[in-house]
Amino acid sequence: MSFRRSFLSATGLIRPVSDSQNIIPSNTHALMGGTKPVSKASQEMATNHPARNGVVPLGATFLILLCALGSLFFIGTVSFAFIGGREEVIFQSMLDDIAQNEPGILLLGENVDVDIDEPSITFRWSVVGCGEAYMLAGSQGVHRSQRCGLPDVPLDIYIDSGRTPTMQYDPEQFPQRPDDSNPCPRSIQALSQFDSDHVLDIHETNLYPFDTYQLSTAIRAVNSVTNETIPIRKLSTVDATTSFDVISTDVDTFHTFSDGTRVPTREMTVKLKRTAAVRTYALLLWIVNWMLTHISLGQLVLAAKSVNSKTLKIYSVNAFAIILALPQLRNSMPDAPGFDAYLILQDMSLILGSIDTIGYFPQTVLTGLSAVLLLVISFKGELGPTYLDSEDSKLAPPAEPEKSEYSLQLDTRQFRPLSTTTVNQRDVEPTLPTTASSVTLNNDPDGPWSVLWEANQDDEFETRSSIESSSSLYSYLSDVTLSRASSIEAWVTQIPPVTRTWLVLSVLTSLAVLWRVFTNFFYFGSISIDFVFHMFFFMRYSRMLEESSFANRKADYFWLLLISSVMLLALSPLFNLPFLSSPLAYVPIYFWSRRHPSTPISLFGLITITAPYLPFALVAFSWVLSGTWRAAASDLIGCAVGHVGWFVRDVWTREMVGGHTVLSDAPESLKRLFGDI
Repeated sequence: MSFRRSFLSATGLIRPVSDSQNIIPSNTHALMGGTKPVSKASQEMATNHPARNGVVPLGATFLILLCALGSLFFIGTVSFAFIGGREEVIFQSMLDDIAQNEPGILLLGENVDVDIDEPSITFRWSVVGCGEAYMLAGSQGVHRSQRCGLPDVPLDIYIDSGRTPTMQYDPEQFPQRPDDSNPCPRSIQALSQFDSDHVLDIHETNLYPFDTYQLSTAIRAVNSVTNETIPIRKLSTVDATTSFDVISTDVDTFHTFSDGTRVPTREMTVKLKRTAAVRTYALLLWIVNWMLTHISLGQLVLAAKSVNSKTLKIYSVNAFAIILALPQLRNSMPDAPGFDAYLILQDMSLILGSIDTIGYFPQTVLTGLSAVLLLVISFKGELGPTYLDSEDSKLAPPAEPEKSEYSLQLDTRQFRPLSTTTVNQRDVEPTLPTTASSVTLNNDPDGPWSVLWEANQDDEFETRSSIESSSSLYSYLSDVTLSRASSIEAWVTQIPPVTRTWLVLSVLTSLAVLWRVFTNFFYFGSISIDFVFHMFFFMRYSRMLEESSFANRKADYFWLLLISSVMLLALSPLFNLPFLSSPLAYVPIYFWSRRHPSTPISLFGLITITAPYLPFALVAFSWVLSGTWRAAASDLIGCAVGHVGWFVRDVWTREMVGGHTVLSDAPESLKRLFGDI
């Protein structure tokens, strides 16, 4: 009778249970040449893997290879998501329908850029003509539609009833191929596309990541040759960006001029809301921040019951790591509004309901308090009482005064070498009772220190110290002192922590006086409301300026601050300015305000001003906080220096007698150093 073996049994992964495998091996065996059984050594490891119930266990190498293959399979599977991405067509069906039913001119918003910090939205429009009567010959194929292409008439595009055209389109500017057999014009984006900026309604910013934004805009097209208004058939945008879902609707409207003339326009309303992926990711980060905060509070509770100094140090390091991690996780929330958004909101109930007031702000405060309390507990443990610090320190007697020898070994490294106990010679008895119990205080039981417990008739214990010889004790202490004072590092580590920290900070501060020419730009005074005020607005507008006007131009921004610093150093003796940090902080604020003259800014929800008046409003507010005119004077000097920097870059460079100079552009060597070129 024959039978077929399975794959697992043939490969040896599953074996039939045999009688030999059912026998339980003995844990003992006899040595060679003897009959007495002895136990096997526990250190011996089996070189083979016997089958268990007919199944061979998998080895570690096989498991690692299996995990690696599983990881590669997962990565390969996820990468399939990119396949077919270019085949997705957004506007083709809409363009074909318009070319068939309502041929004419239309604008496609091929890109939507939302900036919550400004707050603004930018559309990238493409001018398209659908239908043979409106399409330039040979330009068909826009978004894979063979019925739509570039318009065949020159156009002037007006946004929101503007007096000057935002876009001037001329089909004759497109270059032609030299081959007459293919008269299709070359498509150049700059000749058929333009950008338009719009202000967002931000009343729901506090609801992040469930915030929504709306805007409305009206667009008009005019034939630049005949000055005739051409109806726009459609305004459409993409339906999604990386962070927002875009929902747009458009209708026909009319615009009435002052003379009563009515011209057709096209109005579009856009609603923006966060995508589901962004909402989920932001909420998960918010939950993680709270979990880290709870961990820091739990460490504080455990530290209050712990006496281990190493554990307390680990808790302190974890708390400070969490403090550093919280803002990074907050910044990782995709396209989250900045902290200054609360200055724009006018309703206090909206501020109290934001994701930061129920998240980042209390998380930072609780974690910071936990870190401070952990440090206090650690310092308390470091500054606690030590052995042999005073002459009247006594050792506690044993629990049971029996006539037996008790030995306690203590490492002498726990004792300070220069802190000794004075023992009078008359207190040391030449002979010791035979019923004494010895407690050794160093690694050598015959060393210079030994403490003996003697039991008297009243069961009271008296501590007596005996020293073999005074020269031996002095020699021992001298050797320890010389060995630890062999280097400056050992001497510094020997100083108690508080005194050591005080000494190091004093030395570093004294050395830093030589660098006052640099450090005065970074000192904003003591921690106060005025300090927080300057740091907040400096960080806010310096970041906005570096991300917008000086994007990918780090060298130019550094050169602006460097030139401003030199000017402030030259002006400081005239106005008796000991610190130049606040004037330098106003340079980017003033520069940003002049480059965004029409941006409205709400100050604490009380008044609304335009950007050019922002620096002077902040100067007035700083005057109120500091209570002296000197603070306002230094800030005004910073505004003056910022005005000079703005003038040489934006005004002088565009004048006919001006141009780019070393004051407006960074040197080439500095640009190469920053990697800008």
